[in-house]
This record gives sequence, structure tokens and C-alpha cells, in this order.
Amino acid sequence: MHKSIVKHVYTAVGSALILPLLFGAPFVSPPQAWAAETGAEPVPVSTAGSGIPELVLSKCYLLESENYESIADGYYQAVLLSEKSAAQYPALNQSLAELNRQITDRCMKDFGAVAADSRQYLETYEEKDPDLVMPSGSLENSITPLRQDDHVLSFFSSCYSYIPGAAHGLTSYSGYTLDTATGERILLDDVVRDKEDLAKAVSENLIYMSTGEPASDYSETLKDYFASGEYSPAWVLDNSGLLVRFAPSEIGSYAEGPMEAEIPFSRYPDLFTDKYGSHTGAYALPVGTVYPIKADLNGDGTTEKISLNARLEEGPDAYAYTALRVALGDKECLHESYFYTARGVLLHESDKRSYLYVQMITDNEYPIIAVFDLSGDAPVFVGELNGTGLTAKYRQDSSKEDMWYLDEALICDPACFSLDSRMNLMSTYAATRTYKLGADGMPEPLTDFYTINSDLELTSLKELTADVIDPASDTVTKKGAVIPKGTALKLLRTNGTDIVDLTGRDGTVYRFRVVGTWPQMVNGVDLSEAFEGTMFAG
Repeated sequence: MHKSIVKHVYTAVGSALILPLLFGAPFVSPPQAWAAETGAEPVPVSTAGSGIPELVLSKCYLLESENYESIADGYYQAVLLSEKSAAQYPALNQSLAELNRQITDRCMKDFGAVAADSRQYLETYEEKDPDLVMPSGSLENSITPLRQDDHVLSFFSSCYSYIPGAAHGLTSYSGYTLDTATGERILLDDVVRDKEDLAKAVSENLIYMSTGEPASDYSETLKDYFASGEYSPAWVLDNSGLLVRFAPSEIGSYAEGPMEAEIPFSRYPDLFTDKYGSHTGAYALPVGTVYPIKADLNGDGTTEKISLNARLEEGPDAYAYTALRVALGDKECLHESYFYTARGVLLHESDKRSYLYVQMITDNEYPIIAVFDLSGDAPVFVGELNGTGLTAKYRQDSSKEDMWYLDEALICDPACFSLDSRMNLMSTYAATRTYKLGADGMPEPLTDFYTINSDLELTSLKELTADVIDPASDTVTKKGAVIPKGTALKLLRTNGTDIVDLTGRDGTVYRFRVVGTWPQMVNGVDLSEAFEGTMFAG
């Protein structure tokens, strides 16, 4: 019964089971009730930067199965603030906690319905033909932030669901726009003066999301849509204006796909109230591989189309990609690389410099970030960071052992963001470092050390010596301290090259200098003779 999907589903869940062992406790920090209920721990994402809220997307994996076979699977995402931003914007933090509860309740209810309908359908067809392979049901609810500054936080929630036997899946959009300072929900009437004028503006700017080409004339449909008062379009504020989005079949045919209209503040000054306007400072935007995005990169009031996709490898069973395609308008840059998934982040500085960071995942979950310069007329490849990716950690629910979350720290501010790098000093783990956008577009470190994300505890096999340090000042407070045999130490931080600091249960921080690759020597002792409990990825 429907076995073709099972391997994929349990591979995804299997990764969630393995990665926490390598990469440790979650970095995610929000002290809000929703996060506390699921076991998120308060750890800051970064320690510097502007007043731009730091966002964390928490993805909850869903699975309904029987006898290790998937009935339905999927995920939903919630929007959290980092610990620093939660303290800076307490009202926003509370509003997001309530929105997260609403999103969670809705998604769990919808997933229950998808699972029930999928089970009924699959059982019916299994009785008719036990060898028939059918896909399982699915529900995927994702969050896409499109503006986050000290004035506005705005994001789309996109939900796709599929039930086996259906001709196609169903897509819906919801838009959420909040006042960053007060946490209050911003209404459409707070943004536009007249719904009839809004309908005209939407009609004039309506495009097909799949191609970016102008959509058919839906002026009369849109006029009735906004005049009736029965419908509430999904909308957000982005950095340039108002973005209105329509799901397939909402105003047109299903075959036309989703449509959207970007209505710039600069072109429609009479449409908008005086409460909100363009964000002219630095920002970051997610860039997916399905639909292009638009952003005003040169500050002239018009938006440029930015798209990211990939070249599929040849062959009937191809599932990997052999090149990235980055396009700015009709100008394209092709970058050869082998990977399985890719997603990007646009980093735009107030001086009009713009760069696209693209994370690729290759074999064994190995991350690579490719950097492209979008400041000119055409995209230009700048460089790569091997073993480095966007900060993300798996987390097990504190009360439900079979429920897993993936917490992803978004790049929100080009002046301060975190990245994770894979390290192999004294063990294999991911370590987080804070960066800013450098003058050449590559990330420039803001800290001397990486914070190690691991719960591994190493135990000394013999008496060892190490300097005791004060991590705040990075100064030695005691040279050649004796570490007795049997002492438990946890990995704390590393410079990424030859230093690893470990902390004892009493809080004492010891410095070990690492020489060589294999075997590694730590403070002059073979690592395998110095400690037990080390773990290296094969």
C-alpha cells in the first residue's frame, strides 16, 4: 500500500532523529508561551545590529502513519522572535504568541481532516488492489516574511493540502501585518483610503506568480470582489508598497495558478493613508525557487524581478541539480554546483548594495552558501562558503516525544545575522557565528569565536592540564590547571582552526589547543587517549 512515499517521509523524519545528536540543543530563544509549551530554550540568536526584529521560523513536522506506512504527512510553521527581539518588542512578542496558537490550532484541525480523508481513500483502494501504489495525503503551511523593521512586521502564511484521489491540491493564502511597536494587527483600512481605487490598482498590476507576466483582465471581477464586502484578500506590506495575493481559483481559473499585485507607494500616493510608506533602509528577503520576488534595488521607485532556480541533472530518475540559475530581470548567472535543495536570501544595504545568499544542501546534509552580487545590471558570482549554512536546529517537543521542530533563524538584518558552520575539532558539530555583510558581499565575522551547538559531554580518560580562561575577556586566569581523570566537560566554543574551549559542570572554562586532523592532538595528548564521548561524522 502506497509504499513509494514512505521512504521519503521517514527519511525526512529520520534526519530529525539523527541531527540533534550531532548538532545539539536548539538555539531558538523566544520566551513566549507558544514556544515554552513546545520546549524551546532561551538562547540569543545575535548580540548586535539594528532595531530590525530577529525572526525565527519554527517548523513542526506532522505524520499520521500505520504500520510504518504514511497516511498523511506535512508541516506547519510559526513565527517567533529571538530572545533579544522579544525583550525589545514585548507587545509584538505577545501578539505573535497568540497568532502562533491560532495557526497551530487551524493546521492541526486541517491536518486531522486531511489524514482522516486520506485514510478512508487509501483503505478503499487497498481493498480493490493491494498492490496499488498511492501517494499519501499532505498539508504544508509555510511562512514568508516580506517586511520586518521597527515599524512593520508583515508575512504571508501559505497553506497547501492534498488528499489522495483528488484532481489537484488546494492552496490558500493569509496575510498578517503587525505594528512592530504595539503588536496590534494593521487592517487594510489603515493602509488604503478607498477600496474601489484599490481594485483598480490591483487590476493594473496583476501578474501570474509563476511567470511574472501580466494576468488577464479581471477588472470587473476585482471591482465586485472588493465592493461586495464578502471577501478578504490576502495582503501584506512589503518594503515598496502593498502586495495582494490570490490563490488559484480565487478570482481566475485553477490552471492560471496564483496571482499577485504589487502596488508601490510611490506610484499610488493618493491611494494610501499617511500611516505607512516605503522602507528605505537595509533589509533581507527570502527568495525561493518556485516564484520570483520583486524588490527596488536601486531606489528609483521601481522593482526588479529576482529569480532563483536550478538545472536538473539528466536521466529518467534524476533528483539532484547540477547548477544554480540566478536572474536579475532578463540577465542570468549560471553557477555549476551539485546539490539537492536550494533556497536564497536577498541582502540589501541602505547604500544600494544587494547580494543574494543561496544555501545549497549536498550529500550528508552538507551545506554550501553561494554568494551573488546583484548591485549591477546582471548577477555576478562572488564566492562560496563550504560547510556553512543558515542557522537551523532540530528540536524535540518537551511533552510529545514523537513531535519534532526545525527552528530556523532568518537573516533579517544585513548588519547582523548568524550562520552555522560544520566543525570537526574534538568532535563533529555545528557552530554558530555572527556576521555582517562585508564590503565585498561575503559575510564578515562580528565575533572571534563560534558558539558550539552540541550537547556532547566529553569525559577525561586521564589527568590533563589546560589553561583556565575568562570567556568574556578571553584572558587566562590560571595557567596549567589540572583536570582530574573522570572530569565531564562540555564543548563551549571554538575559533574554528586550533582552539576549543570546554566548560566543566562548575562553570570553569578550559582551553584546549588542537593540532592535526587525524589523530587530533589536544594540549599535546592524543584525543582518543584524552577523552571518551567524542563523536565524529563518517
